[in-house]
Amino acid sequence: MVGRWMANCPSDVPWWRVVAKDGHIPLSKRSIEHGLEQVRRLHEEGVNVEGGLVTKTAFIYSADLMADD
Repeated sequence: MVGRWMANCPSDVPWWRVVAKDGHIPLSKRSIEHGLEQVRRLHEEGVNVEGGLVTKTAFIYSADLMADD
């Protein structure tokens, strides 16, 4: 559902940051090229992708990390 919405968003929306809840790259199922582009953009942002999966430390939210000191 999110993928359909993102497909119709303006070009400046960071679509490549959308991954499945288990960390896999959903675009790879539809298009190898789009999946590779998503992985490339994630790597540019410092996100580790191994075997088509974003490592858990990249997508787990922690309120402690977001707290102001």
